[in-house]
Amino acid sequence: MTKLKQDFKFRQVMDVIVNMVKNEVLQPGDKVPSLRKMSTDQAVSVSTVMQAYMELESVGMLEAKPQSGFYVSKGTYIPREQIKKTMPSTEPVQVTKSDGIQSILDAMVDPEIIPLGCAIPSMDLLPHKELINIMKKVLNMDHCAGLEYGDTKGSKFFRQQIAYYMNMNGNDVHSDNIIATNGASEGMSLALRALTSPGDLILMESPSYFGFMHLLETSKVFAMELPTCPEYGVDIEDFYHAVKRYGVKAFLTQPNFVNPLGHSYPEDVKKEIVEICSKFNVPIIEDDINGDFAFNGKRGSNLKKYDKDGNVIHVSSFSKTLSSGVRIGWVEPGRYYDKIIKQKMACSLGSNEVSQLTIAHYLASGKYPRHLRKLNNAIKNQVTNYTLKVLKYFPEGTKVSTPMGGFVLWIELPEQVDTYSLLGKALANKISFSPGSIFTTQDKYNNCMRLNCGYPVDARIEGAIKKLGELCAEYI
Repeated sequence: MTKLKQDFKFRQVMDVIVNMVKNEVLQPGDKVPSLRKMSTDQAVSVSTVMQAYMELESVGMLEAKPQSGFYVSKGTYIPREQIKKTMPSTEPVQVTKSDGIQSILDAMVDPEIIPLGCAIPSMDLLPHKELINIMKKVLNMDHCAGLEYGDTKGSKFFRQQIAYYMNMNGNDVHSDNIIATNGASEGMSLALRALTSPGDLILMESPSYFGFMHLLETSKVFAMELPTCPEYGVDIEDFYHAVKRYGVKAFLTQPNFVNPLGHSYPEDVKKEIVEICSKFNVPIIEDDINGDFAFNGKRGSNLKKYDKDGNVIHVSSFSKTLSSGVRIGWVEPGRYYDKIIKQKMACSLGSNEVSQLTIAHYLASGKYPRHLRKLNNAIKNQVTNYTLKVLKYFPEGTKVSTPMGGFVLWIELPEQVDTYSLLGKALANKISFSPGSIFTTQDKYNNCMRLNCGYPVDARIEGAIKKLGELCAEYI
């Protein structure tokens, strides 16, 4: 059996136990299925079951009793009440969140800070050695013009590889309609500047990725947040009425594994969102940076797939799956190509040619799908481990999201906890996290936080989560 299959079977067993505890099939103190029974039921080896049980024991969910077996720990706490649909005000708001976001970004580059703030995976999970080797070959190519100005829209080879990648994911795109960008952030910025003027109104989920707040603030636009279900996204009726009633200039969304809640829109809802926006001529800016992080192994479709008239601006990058430092992303701008390429010329003229070619050669090697499978198996395991640690150490009444993909957790604490003031205490203890208030344009989510699960749970990470729980308890 390959290492990849072993990892899958190991996590399969863990998921069975976690779901049985979460759904109260197993109660604290109950004996879990024996090693042999679980081995038979799940068609895995006894050693695989043992490995899974020992991992659950290490995070405090199970406890072993000599010559008796494994039992659900009496300290195991799985919340019965899940995070509910958010209810923001639907009044337009001008965004002023930059100061709060800056402290999170500062902590990201401090090597002494335990990285639970910015959503970044451990470098150990990414193929940096392979990328470095490819980059060296790119720089040694006699015909390489990588150290000179390149085409504003990007290297042809890079755009061809992106077109292949997107078409393999069910989209109908041509390489000539792709523009290389300096990460997804530049792509989002180009789209906003192309579509809006100061004072215009855009729609978004609530909560939404904090990076959007900075983009909206610098663009001087107003935002309207829509009620959002942690499982299925915005309510389609709320969305329809907002698009119909207001002079909306764009809908800003992450349809796959939205940051921070972790849900994806059902396919029929994705299609309906595209149809509604097309009907009322409201452009969609689709941020798909988390699209490859699917826990069930099946990538969700893009809104671009259902786009018949070029109304969807698709933005993504490989910052999360390959390398954040390479700073390469892309835009497929639909019918807004001319507007966005003009913004690109005014903003940066072009993107790093060496980085583009490095990513393109890696994609062409065929290694990316296999890397994604390994990465997602590791991330899924880490998200489970972080969840269990949070439930173990955080105050009673804490609610935790159940993401379908991505690698962040959204945590709702008792109302007394002010996570923005908590951040100062955490940083004093060399721990970062993202307070909930920076994921909204409004005065909301003050008792919420987002945790990055991109690093394996070791003693240092567990100690940080435990300390955060203790700091939270001081408010209660």
